[in-house]
Amino acid sequence: MLELIRHWLVGITCAAMLVALGESLIPAGSIRRIARLTGGLVLLAAILNPLLKLDTTALTRALTEYKLELSAYSADLEEENEILMKVRRIYSGQGGRPGHRLPSYGGGGRGGRVAYSTVGYRHGQPDGRAAGGAGADH
Repeated sequence: MLELIRHWLVGITCAAMLVALGESLIPAGSIRRIARLTGGLVLLAAILNPLLKLDTTALTRALTEYKLELSAYSADLEEENEILMKVRRIYSGQGGRPGHRLPSYGGGGRGGRVAYSTVGYRHGQPDGRAAGGAGADH
């Protein structure tokens, strides 16, 4: 795909350079206006060339495959969401331990943040201390 785009851009650049060279060699007057029009049409043809060579069957096939993958992914997400909602209902007092609640996503906790434990992950030590022995609060 990148090779195709590179080839397209090189074609446009070459066409622009040829049009600029042609315009610089043509004397002023009505012939120059005709040359500018012709140069513009050449540049337009260079820009639209990939659209003329577009394989619509391959594009249709790729879009169909994309839609199928998207629908499968959407079904997986719906299934996962349903499982998460069941877990949330269990832990929000509708079957779990009384008073034990899960934090809400995107704004639970104090100040809009959800606090997560970092024990065992800070500075590689299980108690959260730095390797030098002094505790670090980050």
